[in-house]
Amino acid sequence: MDANLNPGDNFNIILWQFSGGNNQRWQFEAQNNGEYTIVSLHQGLVLEIPELQGEKADQPFAGVRKDTPNQRWRLVKSNGGYSIRSVFNGTALRGFEPFGSGSRVAAQPFSGSPADTWVFV
Repeated sequence: MDANLNPGDNFNIILWQFSGGNNQRWQFEAQNNGEYTIVSLHQGLVLEIPELQGEKADQPFAGVRKDTPNQRWRLVKSNGGYSIRSVFNGTALRGFEPFGSGSRVAAQPFSGSPADTWVFV
């Protein structure tokens, strides 16, 4: 998972081959209630989904920390890994095929498919 470093793309989250950059490194900060804030080591931006409806409503991005529900996540065991689900609306982060550098990540209803599963290394 990569925080696109192009500010013109609103730091959208995409899939990218691991290069070791801080925009690909994430820290999971546990909250007291089983929720997490997921923080990019690049500029301390946090993983969030928009608080809006419509065309771009499912596009996660790295934004300035506000400690709002759209910036909090739950990890749920799934398919030998975890689904990452939004506290804000229950959607799961999903990678889209073809899986590779530049592929889209979206927050969509959980389907149970491998595209909803994340493995941490």
